[in-house]
Amino acid sequence: NLTICIMLDIETGLRRAIETRMEQQPLEFHRRVEAGYRKIAALERERFRIVNGAGEPAEVAGRVWTELSRLLAENRA
Repeated sequence: NLTICIMLDIETGLRRAIETRMEQQPLEFHRRVEAGYRKIAALERERFRIVNGAGEPAEVAGRVWTELSRLLAENRA
């Protein structure tokens, strides 16, 4: 019912990531992936949410819970 994409600037995301094949891809690859997620979010506004991933983990978790709370409230109505 809900897809949450935690969006973070690419450079910060790559610094935080565990090294895998995905993180070894060129920066342009990551830019295309980000653009793809933004396009999906624009096309599927009912299901897809982008959450700002900047800040401390507790802040990001709060933003995610805000989106989940909205969905739960809508489903109760």
